[in-house]
Amino acid sequence: MALAWGIAVVPVEEIDRMNILNASLLAMAQALKQCQVAPDLLLIDGAHKIPREFIASAGSSSQRVNASSAKDLMNAREAFPPQKAIRKGDDLCYSIAAASILAKVTRDEIMIGYDKLYPLYGFAKNKGYGSREHLAALERYGLSPIHRRSFEPVRNLAGSCQRSAVQLSLLEADR
Repeated sequence: MALAWGIAVVPVEEIDRMNILNASLLAMAQALKQCQVAPDLLLIDGAHKIPREFIASAGSSSQRVNASSAKDLMNAREAFPPQKAIRKGDDLCYSIAAASILAKVTRDEIMIGYDKLYPLYGFAKNKGYGSREHLAALERYGLSPIHRRSFEPVRNLAGSCQRSAVQLSLLEADR
């Protein structure tokens, strides 16, 4: 039984700005700040621990900011549990696997919501992954505001996809 859990979402613009790995680590720090019970040890799926500056800024809406003073950074570090990064952690540890499920279900729900805003892309079905149909929709309709420009398949298409959000709205209205 889980004693506590938290979920955080980093906006697409921030993911593009800071990269998917750093955005994931920032979301982990923000999610942990939501928990009512502090764990003795933070298990992380992958090879990277949460950077200190993310720990210090996790409670704020700003992304990768420096603590305002060395004292703030020390307080943030002391309030944060020790971390252990585990490669393939979701295969090896039940708590990491459970966190992965929470993240996946949350992401799927968000993508279903985006499907209502941008029905041309089939997000309810493809959940934003690079399926053949999704890539075909990108080629046909261009990028929506929620497509990560830093994601390689999208970046490769971006030069040929010049439709604006207004054009997309008009296309969606015609459906």
